[in-house]
Amino acid sequence: MSIAIRIGLPFPDGGILARTAAELGPTLISAASCRRKDRDGNWVWRPVGNAVRGTRAALDCGGFTAMLNGGYRWTVDEYVEFVVSSRGDGTLPCLWEWWAAMDYCCEPAVAPDRDEVERRVRLTAESYVETMECLAWWRGEGDTTTPDPMPTLQGWKPADYLLSVELMTEACGGELPDMVGLGSVCTRPLHGDDGLLAILEALHAVLPPRVKLHMFGVKGDALRHIQRVAPNRV
Repeated sequence: MSIAIRIGLPFPDGGILARTAAELGPTLISAASCRRKDRDGNWVWRPVGNAVRGTRAALDCGGFTAMLNGGYRWTVDEYVEFVVSSRGDGTLPCLWEWWAAMDYCCEPAVAPDRDEVERRVRLTAESYVETMECLAWWRGEGDTTTPDPMPTLQGWKPADYLLSVELMTEACGGELPDMVGLGSVCTRPLHGDDGLLAILEALHAVLPPRVKLHMFGVKGDALRHIQRVAPNRV
């Protein structure tokens, strides 16, 4: 069994932590850590440090952190501009090995009822369409280095994720890419009707065999069980 694990970095500024991480494997940075307030109190993007550029970095949209703080502090357009430039000012080529489109998590803390869960599943697919439209504009301006965003499947119950597969497949033009994210799983129990293993079993039955899953925040003992219920998905 071989599972690829990315090392989470708490900030984009580089330094000894990023240099050490580069020796151990690829990294993952949250977009939430790339925001700060300027002297006037306005939220702005933080430049990504040179050390991070050597770590095969990927970008998490920071959705869970954003939702716990009342929602995203940036628009889809602002996020795509940051991805393309890595600064938010359009001056640098994209550095990310992959990047996640903005999604809307469905943990009970932010989605307390069934209507809200479904709304967030649908909003995640709509956000992906908007993201691709923004990226198309940048490509029209000459960008050639930014890969397509990674879509993320969202939900809470297995049926939610199956709906997410349907909606996201449509948002992706009829075919999912070779890797998709799996959201709302970092604090989820392994077992039970809504446990991680039940989610993986449901998805494994419907996803094309080529599609891999990036499971945000899944770690520890859960890793031992993943290949058993969804072989070759990670």
